[in-house]
Order: sequence, then C-alpha cells, then structure tokens
Amino acid sequence: MKLEVFRRIVGTKVFETQALSGSPPLDAKGATNSYRWENSNKLLGKPGILGCKTGITTAAGPCFAGYYEMHDIKLALVLCHSKSLD
Repeated sequence: MKLEVFRRIVGTKVFETQALSGSPPLDAKGATNSYRWENSNKLLGKPGILGCKTGITTAAGPCFAGYYEMHDIKLALVLCHSKSLD
C-alpha cells in the first residue's frame, strides 16, 4: 500500500476505458470498443477500506486480502481457505 499506483488500482470500484487508437473499429461507423470493469468486492467503499482483492486458488481456496486505515489505525488482513467468498 506504499505505492500510490497500487493503492489506486486496488481501491477502484469501476474502471472504464476505450480501445487504443489503431485498434479495429467495432462497427462500420468506426465506433471503438469500450471496456468497463466493476470490482465485485462488497467491502470496497466502506469506511476505512482502502483496497481489497478476492480470489480462489486450488491450494488456498477462497481468499481475501484487504487494507484498512482510519485515524491512527492501519491494518492489513489476509484470509485464506474460507468457506466462501460471501
């Protein structure tokens, strides 16, 4: 969380962008592809939660990594092998 670019990425709820110039057009009118990604993590955006990542691996099962910062409290949490991602 010391790297600003990392904090920005893991703290992003929604990211939208257009295809790079020079990419093939989406249709005959020359429209370009649009892309939208939404972070499905329900904790992101709650007070103090500055970034989090969920995922599943065979070895660790459902996992969560998160970062909380409020007032003088800074906490990093990693949870592996939970019963679910909910």
